[in-house]
Amino acid sequence: MRYGIHTEHVEEVLRFAQAGALLVPGTARPIHVTQIDDLAQAKLLAWQEVYGPEELLWSDIRQREMSNIKREAYNSETFTEVRTTLSSLLEELPSVVRRGLSGDHAELLDDVVADLFNCAFSRAFHGPGDGFFERLFAVYRAGGWPCGWDGDYPLGRVVAYYRSA
Repeated sequence: MRYGIHTEHVEEVLRFAQAGALLVPGTARPIHVTQIDDLAQAKLLAWQEVYGPEELLWSDIRQREMSNIKREAYNSETFTEVRTTLSSLLEELPSVVRRGLSGDHAELLDDVVADLFNCAFSRAFHGPGDGFFERLFAVYRAGGWPCGWDGDYPLGRVVAYYRSA
């Protein structure tokens, strides 16, 4: 029980990161996102833009979603064991992700690592489904970078950057 009952689904996230397919066109682009192809605009949305009446940054939205998952996971009998095992990922994930990012995209390292780790954490306790981090993972698998929000959070949808062809 390396990552709990959903180990297979957690390992899918890890295999994706190890494959180095970041920002490489993959599966069909998800329909539940607003797509952009300007990296400068994507960085602005990710790191400076505020969303909704609470004026949340993109990082705030991601942290809020993760705190909901952690609150639910905390009640799991395997929380401590799985959390400890998952924490070891934070040591290897940055170097794995760094290999998959190049040039102007190297700046995205921290965000990508956080998103993939949070997806793995969410999957460890809930399995795959239609949650927030599953939607982000779908963007990554399709070669994109989730970088913002379109609408007044929690209403609306993810904005994703995809390299222009």
